[in-house]
Amino acid sequence: TAPQQWPPVHNDRVIHGDVHLFNVLKLEGDAAQWIDFDYACTLEEQEKSESQRQYPQGFSQNAVLGRHLDAVGAAPICMEHDVHSFAAMLNHYQLVNRSDDELTKLWEDALEELKTCTSMDAVVKVLDVENLSGAEFELKYESSEAIKRLLNVVFERERKYCTESPEGSPQTPA
Repeated sequence: TAPQQWPPVHNDRVIHGDVHLFNVLKLEGDAAQWIDFDYACTLEEQEKSESQRQYPQGFSQNAVLGRHLDAVGAAPICMEHDVHSFAAMLNHYQLVNRSDDELTKLWEDALEELKTCTSMDAVVKVLDVENLSGAEFELKYESSEAIKRLLNVVFERERKYCTESPEGSPQTPA
């Protein structure tokens, strides 16, 4: 699914709270759908300090998933974190036609520019490059083995984090 065709959660002033590659479900054709809205909230909720949603205890900043450094347990859920994670997620994609040097340069420039975006509007502007609109994308991982290795790293880190108590001593998993 091409990154430009992913559903625009943030246009509805909703913060997803857990943006990463495994929370995008591919549908028929080129359609996609965000899933896992457990941490979702509205911008209005987050602007009111008394009702501000927070990441749950145990929520870990995960570099493999591309989470923002401040996206940790008990921290406020922020749009900035979704923007950061979305940009990181796009780094898992490459152009199908990588022999087109001009198109490849446009994509690489867009990925670099995404690192500085602070709003979803800015992300949309970066991805709305006319020459990228017809481009086809694919995951960089060509084999299921590469994806399995990536998943193993992610889940091993999560398992380790979740089996430690807040004080840092190991717990027995439930």
